[in-house]
Amino acid sequence: MKNFILLLFFFYFLIISDFTRASDIVIKDYFVDTKISFEAQSVQVDLICSLQKYNDSDNIQFLLNSSYKVNSISYKDGNDWLPLPFNFNGKDSLLLETGTVVKNDKEAEIKFNYSFEIEDMDNTLFLLDRGHRWYPLIINQIFTYRMKCEVPEGYFVLSSGNLIEKVDTGNSVFIYECEKPVFKMPLIVFKRESYQHIEFYSEKTNWIFIQER
Repeated sequence: MKNFILLLFFFYFLIISDFTRASDIVIKDYFVDTKISFEAQSVQVDLICSLQKYNDSDNIQFLLNSSYKVNSISYKDGNDWLPLPFNFNGKDSLLLETGTVVKNDKEAEIKFNYSFEIEDMDNTLFLLDRGHRWYPLIINQIFTYRMKCEVPEGYFVLSSGNLIEKVDTGNSVFIYECEKPVFKMPLIVFKRESYQHIEFYSEKTNWIFIQER
């Protein structure tokens, strides 16, 4: 019997003013550039997080998988990216020492460069979701995002939002854009020869079925 996997992506409309303003840190959006190599069993991530801070703290606490190798974290200062000190101060807890460079009530951009190991996928699905802490997050935040994901030829990528571009140049590059605020950023990769997917749309929900061939 074939296996059926039901994935449900909720899109939350922009009703966030009271909800997000209650937080000291408000994440606006992410731009995520990922490259997945199943041969090297690794994922490389360059991510820019746009946020606004509403407190005078010299630190920002994110959740990020503490087994990952964080190569650098920096903030945008004009046209330059300048380094920010950071450390893992607990399991899946990443502390950024922002000092006064991320100013109160001002929007800021923070860039994360990190990588992590993965196992050989064989013919299974590769799935990253909020619970994996695969991107730096703050609990109860709603955000928009744009994701670029490069995978080996023959693989397909799914995420929330709309697939706005796909380019095949040896590897395959997928670009997704999620313009409506969501609670999480899933990333799903599978072999096209092993799985097929069917999508159904309604006003606020996308239903995505992935079926083993």
